[in-house]
Parts: sequence; C-alpha cells; structure tokens
Amino acid sequence: MRIGCRVASVGLALVLPSFGGAGCGPEVPVDLPRALPGPSPVEYPVELWDLGIEGETVIMVRVTETGMVDSVFVDESSGFEDFDSAAVRGGRLMRFDPARRGDDRIPLWVRVPVRFQKTRPSNSGAPAPTS
Repeated sequence: MRIGCRVASVGLALVLPSFGGAGCGPEVPVDLPRALPGPSPVEYPVELWDLGIEGETVIMVRVTETGMVDSVFVDESSGFEDFDSAAVRGGRLMRFDPARRGDDRIPLWVRVPVRFQKTRPSNSGAPAPTS
C-alpha cells in the first residue's frame, strides 16, 4: 500500500564511473545520469512509521546505458533492516536519463541517499529537490 505521506525522499550524490579508459586519449567530460521526475519509488516501512523511527540508508545504484537500474546494494546501513530493504527495493524501480560521455551513453554507479523522515525538511528559500 502506498500512501503519499509515507514516501521516503531520494537524492543523488557521488557518482562513480563503471568503465575503464585511462590512457585512451583526451578526457571527454561525463554528463551524469539524472533521475527522471516522478514520485519516489521508496516506501517508508509501516512499522517504523508507526513507531516514529527515522533514518537514512545510502544505496549504490548502477544505471545502465538505457537509464534502467540493473544492480543495487546498501553502501551505508541505517541500522534498521526494514529501511535498508525498502531503499534497495525502491532503488531497483528508479529510472534515469543515462550518463553520457560525449555522444555515447555509458553505465555509471550512483550513490543515492534515501532519507526516511516523517516531516519534510524546512525550506530555507531554496526549491525542494524532486525525485
């Protein structure tokens, strides 16, 4: 069951290339993958929501050349197995505009922090991130 107020926030952080290429000529800049707009695919576990427990899990997501996710693992645990499992399940459902090196689409690992909090962070004048 998905309830709008029980959706965890997802953001993108450090990106790690999953390709080689050192010594292959001049460096071509990499355009990082961008999460496609839409609701967060991560659901806040009901039991932890009801208990008022909050936390953050950081997952690593491998974005393919087509923008799909083919691998996900927990990089930093929240300390709660239910949060970690929910983050991995949601990470598998994420979709992206793929990374590019020049005109070529490339696979890339993305570090994704998933925040499980019952209240939205205060807005300091900056627009809220979308995911």
